[in-house]
Amino acid sequence: MADQVWKRMIVLVMLVLATALAVAQKNENVSGRWRLKFELLEPPKPIWVDDGGVQKSVYWYFRYQVSNDTERDIPWMVNIKIVVDKTRAGVPETQVPGLFYQAEIPEQTSDKKIDPEAYINDLKAYYDTDFLIAKKEIMEQLRLYPALSDNEKAVLAALDAEKTKNISEIMKQANLSYAETESTLLNLVMYNLAMSQEVPGDPTFLGGNTQGAMFSENNQEAVKKVGEQVAGWELLSIANDQVTMKKDDTVTTFGKGSTLEYLYVKTNKHFVEKDLNYVSGMSSRGIYKGMSSDPAAGKRFVFQNTVIPKKKIRYGIAIFEDVSVQMDFMAIVVSGLVDPLVRRKGKISLENEVVMIGYARKPSEESASQDSVTQLYRRWVILSSKETSRK
Repeated sequence: MADQVWKRMIVLVMLVLATALAVAQKNENVSGRWRLKFELLEPPKPIWVDDGGVQKSVYWYFRYQVSNDTERDIPWMVNIKIVVDKTRAGVPETQVPGLFYQAEIPEQTSDKKIDPEAYINDLKAYYDTDFLIAKKEIMEQLRLYPALSDNEKAVLAALDAEKTKNISEIMKQANLSYAETESTLLNLVMYNLAMSQEVPGDPTFLGGNTQGAMFSENNQEAVKKVGEQVAGWELLSIANDQVTMKKDDTVTTFGKGSTLEYLYVKTNKHFVEKDLNYVSGMSSRGIYKGMSSDPAAGKRFVFQNTVIPKKKIRYGIAIFEDVSVQMDFMAIVVSGLVDPLVRRKGKISLENEVVMIGYARKPSEESASQDSVTQLYRRWVILSSKETSRK
């Protein structure tokens, strides 16, 4: 999976860079080299996330903002990764000096000059991901929620902090359909604004065949025929391990293993709506619009790049998966903040300038999710510069 993410990252970076170069060349007559301002809103932090595996995984994350104080719209080329004091697979540790111990890229080893870009690339790297489950859990921990939809507001208003209610009661008060109410409640539970509870007896559909539908209720299993009821739901039909059931005016389908009823209650947690869109991962760079419709271009995917408008701020959350637990030092490396085209003395060069922010990790004796970091340095570094042409 890491190899696939790496390949996707390379493709996207190449697409974004190509677009940026085209825009930069088009705007060649616009004076000045643009530079975006990058700010961390908090130091990197770890968090345990239940991502469906056997055990919870540790992710590192931080929020940031990028400001465009220029007078032009700029293609979003921002790429965020962290490197740690371990080498990537296949690179001997003896070939990578101690970046983090000196808090700088050394100029040379004992026998040769250091190539800064190669030096960074030899370190084990983790790229910003937009893994939805981790993002939701982080947003919840930070108490950062998106603005609620009209349906979410209606369902939240129908819930009570003391008295539990079932979907039938909630849908009537919110004036929504069963399906709308059910999907909305799932969202509110994910936001940690509501909690679900099993009803007494925990009525569950276990499976069906030509003989009938098997249900479990009060730890007792029973086969039900069409027309019979379970927890107030009338069995209408059985097909392909699914049952269609009716309660009052609601008709819905349950799959094998589904619980027929849940009760819901408000959590009464402090809640402030935030209408800020925190971008993350590769999706922050733009979207695939589908296949090209231009016959001359041939069959190819069309990628629409994101642009950060002039005088605007864009907010993001960088999330890093499976960071080495042996890590003692990390550095945030952010590229795409500076115009890559440099014109000096009649020469045009392609320059990779990044901002690097180094940290030392302070392990917690209690839990990896309580580890903290101390900032060592923040500085701009030109990793590479290559002449492309002359004016």
